[in-house]
Amino acid sequence: PFRDLGKFMPPKSREQREVFRFDEWQLVLDSMDPHYRLVAEVMIMTGMIASEIAGLRKSDLMDDHILV
Repeated sequence: PFRDLGKFMPPKSREQREVFRFDEWQLVLDSMDPHYRLVAEVMIMTGMIASEIAGLRKSDLMDDHILV
């Protein structure tokens, strides 16, 4: 059913993307309101989005890892 799906997709972009380096993320976190800093740091370091973090339970958080 997905054989001809490619003709409906937008063309692929070949432009170079600019990325943040770790020290640049640290500057972003340093300028952030302390109330939001912890959740922003989790999002940056794990790649999780807000709805995934909202679904975590206390039992999912371990000392050395997060059970996702």
